[in-house]
Amino acid sequence: MEQFISRVKSSLAERLELAQSFGKIGEWEFDFLSGSAIWSKEVYNFYEVDLDLPPVLFHESDEYYRPEEKTRLFSLIERLRLTRTAQQDVFQVHLPNGKVKWHRSLLIPEVDVNGQLVHMHGLLQDITDEMMARTRLKEEQVFFQSVLDSIPADIAVYSEDQRYLYINETAVADAEARKWIVNKNDFDYFTMRGLPLDRAYKRQAQFRSMLEGKEKKFFEEHSVKNGKDIYKLRQFAPIWDKQTGKLRYVIGYGVDITDWKLSEQRLVSSGIAMEASTDGIAILGADETYQYLNNAHISMFGYDAEEDLKGKTWRAIYPKTEVERIEKILLPLLMQEGYWQGETVGKKKDGTLFHQEITLSALPNGGMICICRDISKRRERDEEMQKLALVSNRSNNIILILDNQRRVDWVNDSFLRLTGRTKEEVLGTRFPSETPGWSNDNLPPWLQFGMHQHQHMKGELAYYTATGEEIWLQGEINPVYDDNGEFRYSACILNDITLIKAAEKNALTALHKERALSELKSRFVSLASHEFRTPLAGILSSTDIIREYADTIEDEAAARILNHTDRIAEEVLRMTEIMNNVLLLGKMDAGKIPFRPGSGDIHEFIQTHLRRVSTAFRERVRFNGPGRPVHTRFDPNLLDHILNNLLSNAAKYSPAELDIFVDLLPDESDGIQIVVRDKGIGIPAKELPFLYESFFRGSNTNDFHGTGLGLPLVKQFVDLHGWSIRIQSEENNGTDVTIIIPTES
Repeated sequence: MEQFISRVKSSLAERLELAQSFGKIGEWEFDFLSGSAIWSKEVYNFYEVDLDLPPVLFHESDEYYRPEEKTRLFSLIERLRLTRTAQQDVFQVHLPNGKVKWHRSLLIPEVDVNGQLVHMHGLLQDITDEMMARTRLKEEQVFFQSVLDSIPADIAVYSEDQRYLYINETAVADAEARKWIVNKNDFDYFTMRGLPLDRAYKRQAQFRSMLEGKEKKFFEEHSVKNGKDIYKLRQFAPIWDKQTGKLRYVIGYGVDITDWKLSEQRLVSSGIAMEASTDGIAILGADETYQYLNNAHISMFGYDAEEDLKGKTWRAIYPKTEVERIEKILLPLLMQEGYWQGETVGKKKDGTLFHQEITLSALPNGGMICICRDISKRRERDEEMQKLALVSNRSNNIILILDNQRRVDWVNDSFLRLTGRTKEEVLGTRFPSETPGWSNDNLPPWLQFGMHQHQHMKGELAYYTATGEEIWLQGEINPVYDDNGEFRYSACILNDITLIKAAEKNALTALHKERALSELKSRFVSLASHEFRTPLAGILSSTDIIREYADTIEDEAAARILNHTDRIAEEVLRMTEIMNNVLLLGKMDAGKIPFRPGSGDIHEFIQTHLRRVSTAFRERVRFNGPGRPVHTRFDPNLLDHILNNLLSNAAKYSPAELDIFVDLLPDESDGIQIVVRDKGIGIPAKELPFLYESFFRGSNTNDFHGTGLGLPLVKQFVDLHGWSIRIQSEENNGTDVTIIIPTES
C-alpha cells in the first residue's frame, strides 16, 4: 500500500511538473524571517539563470527590472503585507542578454498563529508569447487604424441595428467624439451636434433598404458646412457569415464628390445656358460636320430639330458664293489665328438669305465652335437710322448725340446753321464744359441733373453763337439704355425759342404795367370809399336830426318827412354797404385782407351770430345743428361776413313770410357742411357758372337792390380757409348754398 501511494505521488509530481512546464508556470518561496528564497526549475528557465546558482531577489536588481517596474513590484508586495491577501499583476523583465520578457505573478501570503506574515508563496507564468502577440496585434491595429484614417473617405462599421462599432478620423475628426459615438446611432450623433435629423432619417431608410435587399446600397447625400454645399456618395455594404448566413456587420463608405457634383452642375448650367441663349451655338467636328446645335441655331436657319442638321457640314446652310468666301478667306484666317469674327450671309431652309454676325473659335481636335446672331433687323435699323439722320439734318430742331462719357458724338446741320459753329469745333468735346457756346456757369440745373443721373429732363437754357449773340433754346435730354439696362448715350433735342422769350419779356413788362394800374385802381377805390363814407355819414346824421324835428310836429307834413327820411337812411345804408364791398374787393385784389384763423367751436359761433342778427331778419332764421361742440379752424371776421352775406341774400330774394334755414351737418368725407337754404326766386341754371364774377347779377333780380359783389367776396373768403363752396338752385324754387369744411381744417 505504501508503495502504491508513493508511486501515485511520484506520478502526480511528474504530471504536475509536466503541466507547469507546458503552462510555463514556475513556483517560488520566500521566507520573511530568513530572507531566503527557493525557485522551481521553470523560474530559473524564465530568467535564463543556471540552476546551480542560488535564487536572487531579482526585484531588488536594476539588471532585470526597470525603475517603474520595480516600483510596481514593491507596491504589489506592500499591498500583500497590508491586506494579508493574495495579489497578482503583470511585469516586464529586461534580461542581461537584451531579451524582453513578461510574466504574470501571483503572490500568496502565509501567516503564523499570531497573524504575523512569515512566508510568501508565488506562482510565475511566462506570458512573453502572449504579450508579444498582443503587441503585434496592437501594432497592426495602429497600422490599420492609421491606414483607415489616412484614406480620404468616410469609413464606419455598423452593427445590425445601425449602431457605430467604428468610425475613422476622416468621418469624425474629433478623437473624443469618435470614442463617444461607439454604440451610438446617427440620431444620437446629429442631436449631439445640433444638426437637422433629415440626413439621419435618409440614412436609416437606405440602411433598411440594404438589409432587405441583402446587397450594397449606394446613395448621394447633401449637406451645408460653413455656408458651402457638400456632396458625398455613400455606400452601405453588408458582411455576411458564410456558414450561418447571418449578418456580421455593415461597412459604411462615403467619398466627397463635391467637386465632381459642382462640375456636373456647371456643365448642366452651361448646357442650359447654351440652350437658353438667343445666339445660335454650334460645335463642329474635324470633318466640318455639326456635332451639336442649340435651339437658337436650329430655328435661326429655319429648321425644326437638331437631327435636321446634325451630321451635315456647314456648307448646307450657306449660299454658294458665301461658301467660296468662307473657304478661301475665313477658314485660313481661323486656322492661322484660331479665332475669327465678322459678318456672313446665311441661307435658311426655305432658301431665304439673311445677314448674321458670326464668331468662330478653333478647337484642339481640328473642329470649331460657331456662335452666330441674326443681324437682319439691326441692319434694317441701321438703314432706318441713316434715313432718320437725313431727316434730322433737314430738321429745324437742333439735335446732339452724347456718348456715355458726355462727349459730342454727332450733331445735325441745324445746330451748325443756327450757332455758326463747325463740326470740327464741336465733335469730341465734353459737353458742356468743352463745347463752344456753353459752360458750367450758364448751364441750368435741369440739364446738369439729367446728364449726371442719366434721366429724362427738359427745360430752357441760353446759348451763345459764334458771333457772341445770345439765343434761347428749349430742349430735353433723353438717356438711351441697351437691353441689359446699361446706359449707352444721350440724345439732346433743342428748339430755338428766342422770339418766344422776347414775347414773354414784352408780356411780362405789360403785366407789370397792368399790376401797377390795378394797384392804382385799388388805391383809388379805397380812397373813394373813404371819401364817400364821410358825406354819407353826414347825410345819415342829418336824417336823424330831421326825425327828431318831425317828432315835434303833429300834422300830416311830419308823416311825409319821416317817410322821406326813412328812404334817405335806407339808401345811405345801401350805399355804405356798396362802398364796404368795393373796399373789400379792392383789398382782396391787392392781397391785403388779413386772414387770422384760430381753433374754435363753429357750432357755438353760428348760434351766437344768428342770435345777434335775429332782429334784422325778423326772426325768420331756423338753425339745425348737432347740439354739441364742433371744433375746427376759422377766421371769425371772415366767417361772420360769409354768414351775413348768405343770410342777406336768402332774406332779400325770398318772400318775407317764408323761413330761412341754416344747417350744420357732417360731410360724407368726415368733414362738416354749413348749408343756407331758402325758398325764394332761385337762379336760372344757365347763370350758375357766373355767380362768382364781380358785379354779375341774375337776370331775375332787376327788382331787387344789389351790386353783384357779395358772392365773389364769399368765394374768396372760403378759398382763403381752404374750404369749398357749392350752389344748387332752381328758378322759382329756392337756393341751397353749401360750404364744405374738410377734415384737415
